Amino acid sequence: MALKNMLLAMIEIQPRTGYELSKVCEHVLSNFWTADQRQVYHALDKMEGDGWISAEVIIQESAPNKKVYSITTQGMEALERWLTTWQPPQPVRREALAQIFFGGLVPPDALGDLMAGWRESLEARRTSLRGHLADYERILAHPPARDWGWLFSLRMMMFRYVVAQLNLERQWLEETGQLLDIIREHARDDMQPAQEMLRSLLEDFDEA
Repeated sequence: MALKNMLLAMIEIQPRTGYELSKVCEHVLSNFWTADQRQVYHALDKMEGDGWISAEVIIQESAPNKKVYSITTQGMEALERWLTTWQPPQPVRREALAQIFFGGLVPPDALGDLMAGWRESLEARRTSLRGHLADYERILAHPPARDWGWLFSLRMMMFRYVVAQLNLERQWLEETGQLLDIIREHARDDMQPAQEMLRSLLEDFDEA
C-alpha cells in the first residue's frame, strides 16, 4: 500500500512513465524505501485498475510507445488520506545488528570483516546522500514555477532525519570499535565493560 501511495504522490507532482517512476524510486526514495522495477509496474497496474490513475499511450516513431500516468480525482482522494493518516512503523530487520547481538560467541578479532563491511556500507550511503543533496542545491538555486516551497521544506526535514541517522550510526561504529579494543584487553567472561555500558545507557535514556 505504501508504494502505491508514494507512486501517486510522484505522479501528482508530474505525470510520468513507469520507467521514470522506477528511476525515482531507485535514486531518490532509496533514502527511506526500496522498490524494484517489477514492483513498480505491478503497483501501477493495480492503481490503474482501482481508478487511482489513468494512462495515456504516447506513440513514438523512433522508440517503443510509452504509457504516461496521471492521477485521477479518486487517486487524489486516496493520496490525501494517506498523507494525513499516521502509519505505524514497520518492524525493523537489521541482520548486522543480530550479528552484533550474538557476536560474543566468537573472539573479538573475528568481527573485523563485519565491522569493515558496515563502515563501507555507511560511507556508500553517505556518498549517495551527498549526491541527492547536491541535486537539491541545483534545484533550489532555480526553483520551479510551481509554488512548492512547503514541499521542499518538508523534504529537507526528511533529509535532516537521514543525516542524523547516518551521523549516529558513524558514532556508534566508532564506539563499537573502541569496545572491541577494550574486550581484547579483558577476559571474555569479564562483565565490567557490559555493566559500565548499561549504566551509561540508562543515564542517556533518562536524559533524553
